[in-house]
Amino acid sequence: MKSRRLKTVREVLDELSKDPEFVAAAKQRQALLDGREAQVRREEAPLVADLQEAGVRVESVYDLVNRGDDYPNAIPVLRAHLQRPYTPPVLEGIVRALTLKDLRGVVNGEMWTLYDNQPGQQSRWVRTAILLAFAVVGTRAADGARLQAIIADERASEDERGTARNALSKLRR
Repeated sequence: MKSRRLKTVREVLDELSKDPEFVAAAKQRQALLDGREAQVRREEAPLVADLQEAGVRVESVYDLVNRGDDYPNAIPVLRAHLQRPYTPPVLEGIVRALTLKDLRGVVNGEMWTLYDNQPGQQSRWVRTAILLAFAVVGTRAADGARLQAIIADERASEDERGTARNALSKLRR
């Protein structure tokens, strides 16, 4: 029996680029993504302006995420903006930017307040980012019981409970 040769990725992409329906759908998806990115940029503009005023040169809060150097001037600004009514993408960026070992035991209360104020499916990414942050900023004394309660809560999603389990396993005193 003769086996068929599989198409290369390039061949499939060439075929798709000739399909008018695919091209139209791709343009529509890209326009939607561009619109969302522009919306996030507009929404985080006050945060970026405050960060720049504090001497932190960024174009987005996400520029701080995984940054190699310290940014102590940004911490008060990020903490001040943490409780503002941003949409999930901006809040997630702030949480991730505050996920620093130097803030262990410092931002916990603010993180829990934000966590408690993030109901519903739309906010699940923010809730997950907060739980992931506790693996770095959490302490067993301050956060252990709360994480255990999430793990035991049958109403919490399996992802949320698993993330809480992971954070709990990494807590220090």
